[in-house]
Amino acid sequence: MKNAKTEGEIKAYSLSHFESKEDEKLGKLLTLPFAQPVSYLTVKEDPKDHDDYEKLKLAPCPFHLNEEELHNMLRHTAAETMAGWLVLKDGALKFNDEKVLAKNRKVVYDVLKKFAKSIFHSDVVGMSLPAKMHTCRSFTEKYADDLRSELYAFERAAKLSDPIERLKIVTIGVLSGFVHTLEMEKPLNPMLGETCQATLENGTKIYIEQISHHPPMTSFICYGPKESFKFYGRVNPTINFHGNNLDACGNNIATLVFKDGHKIYLEEFPYMKCNGILTGAVKINWKGQLVFSENRKKAVSRTFFDIGVKKSLFGSKDHTLEELEGMIYYPTKGAPIKSKAKRISEQTDVQEEICRLSGSWLKEILINDITYWTTEKPAPVLRYSPSPLPSDWRFREDAIWLRRNNYEMADRWKDAIEIRQRKDRKCRELAAKNAKQIVCQSFCLLQFIS
Repeated sequence: MKNAKTEGEIKAYSLSHFESKEDEKLGKLLTLPFAQPVSYLTVKEDPKDHDDYEKLKLAPCPFHLNEEELHNMLRHTAAETMAGWLVLKDGALKFNDEKVLAKNRKVVYDVLKKFAKSIFHSDVVGMSLPAKMHTCRSFTEKYADDLRSELYAFERAAKLSDPIERLKIVTIGVLSGFVHTLEMEKPLNPMLGETCQATLENGTKIYIEQISHHPPMTSFICYGPKESFKFYGRVNPTINFHGNNLDACGNNIATLVFKDGHKIYLEEFPYMKCNGILTGAVKINWKGQLVFSENRKKAVSRTFFDIGVKKSLFGSKDHTLEELEGMIYYPTKGAPIKSKAKRISEQTDVQEEICRLSGSWLKEILINDITYWTTEKPAPVLRYSPSPLPSDWRFREDAIWLRRNNYEMADRWKDAIEIRQRKDRKCRELAAKNAKQIVCQSFCLLQFIS
């Protein structure tokens, strides 16, 4: 494989392909001094020569992140995922990795300095967050990772024929994946058109694409082994700040279709509440409901998070924040799927109860007091495509530089990518505006002729 272009070649190419001032800004970012180019594929995994190792970290990478690197980034057990997290007495999760917290505090300081400079340059809107704030992963890849446990459960459900038993397995499968989604460091925001391809060890295929940059929207479609099921939908993540706290919601919309035509719909997804964003201890817990419906027997699966105090004739019981309770039932005909209830006792549309769910999303989940899942079960192995599309996230230069722990180069590429994103958005808006004007002019001309 040929080495990357030299500094002079890159500079000549960059400056000859820019027309606007925004392009000039992009060109300056990409033509800053580079290290001597070298292909990291020609360097051994554990080089004995220190000089080769330094080149490996600093040089521009002509290829993408390889499969072995990606596999080493994944966490396969609950113990690996929970590293750095502490379960408090009230059931909330506290992040106590001092190294990461110290890095984040430094990042906040850098952001404030960058914000101050942007004010004087009237460029606050276009300000880019530092690369240090992110992990070397994109949200498209992170979401493929998050889907592992539930997709494996869907394959088990596909082997069943009873719609209710399928609904049980699907509910448990999705709940079992919550513990594997924990991540303190923020993934990179996907570029428009960015993709991710992966497979599970059982043959399930995963395809993910970013279909909207602002607002961010990620689309996905997954096929089970021998097309035993199809799972598709989209994620439109939103973050709402409340002072020192925030609520992160995926706004997931998804449909699971089995080979025999049976369908299960994701109707509602819980949101994550995070306290201590600016000051104090960082704590998180899930709130809201996880709701599924199905088209055969019209049953509903409803799981409540953060259920609080449960009152009864024999007193009250304080539930910890990681505890959950749920029910699979036949609803009253015509009852709306949306509900403001915070626990089972407040749900008013239950015509016939089928079974009860209980347990903790951090420990074990039971149906009618029978254990269906525990954290001892590892997540399925995820493998990325050995021949990805050119739009794959692994080709992102900022992600590659982050993986090499070179934050300066990661920042340059991250800024360059975001400038290009903003320019492309302006072009699309202008094209839409011109198209609208053409339609209006054509309509007026037709009116005049008639």
